[in-house]
Amino acid sequence: MLDRAPLPRQRRLWLDCLIATRMRDLTVELQSPEDPVDRQALIEGMLSHHAETYGDPHFEPFGLFLRDERGESQGGLAGRIRWGWLYVEILWVRKELRGQGHGSDLLERAEARARSQGCVAVHLETGGSLALPFYQKRGYEVVGVTEGFPPGSRQHFMRKWLSGQEPSDRVERPWTPVDAEVGRAAISYSNGNLPVEAFLELARRVWARDYDERAAAAALARTMNISAWEGPRLVGSVRILSDGYFFATVPEILVDPDYQGRGIGRELMRVALTVAPRGKLFFGAQPQSEEFFRRIGAVSGPVGMVIDATGLR
Repeated sequence: MLDRAPLPRQRRLWLDCLIATRMRDLTVELQSPEDPVDRQALIEGMLSHHAETYGDPHFEPFGLFLRDERGESQGGLAGRIRWGWLYVEILWVRKELRGQGHGSDLLERAEARARSQGCVAVHLETGGSLALPFYQKRGYEVVGVTEGFPPGSRQHFMRKWLSGQEPSDRVERPWTPVDAEVGRAAISYSNGNLPVEAFLELARRVWARDYDERAAAAALARTMNISAWEGPRLVGSVRILSDGYFFATVPEILVDPDYQGRGIGRELMRVALTVAPRGKLFFGAQPQSEEFFRRIGAVSGPVGMVIDATGLR
């Protein structure tokens, strides 16, 4: 009786024939410029492959933009966070505005964002030698060089450890988007995706009242939400409402009564300031909360006013 399982050589020949048959059904298309849909398919395929190989990258692209009084872009930075590293893809400032600290400010804000996401390092590429001193003065080191690119020059690959030195456990420690440990609660940053059920559970522990879950979910989708968790339990939250350039305010900051006094509120505000435009927040405070804000460095501003639809004359 013959064995149904093919021999190793037979198996290899069978697979080669199958692959060759399938390859005959494929075509190669040249696109210049490339179709954005096709490019996105390539990116998603590569990200999926990397996730299978290295684990979830917690991929997050973001941009910082320098605008004039008319709202026109005068420079900016484009970055991507993956596997606990920030990659600075583009840093550019209009020639007339260089030498005024704008590039440094953009880079510092990007590094602050990376720290708030738990990143350990930043890497980037720069061509020629003009930008090299700029990065070196800010703690970046050359880790590789490609000679002859651009023509007659070289491409520098640079790295900066955000802690100032290479973490001793960076290989063994898996990365999660966690900013810091405060007491027993890990502070993590999220933008618009805070679970409404967890938020309302915390809100009820702080302000016992009824809330409309659908309306609350819509509100959370419109704000930047910074949260403190102990395991699956949300123990603190601060939301930022901003136009992205002129103004940012804090609708509320919540800390679970069982976790107050552990520095969680201060840490939430510290992370909030790293993502607020120009590093400033404007907000009102209930009388019972004013002492807390003074302790962490807030100062009184102009007297605020409140008006509702029934009070308009």
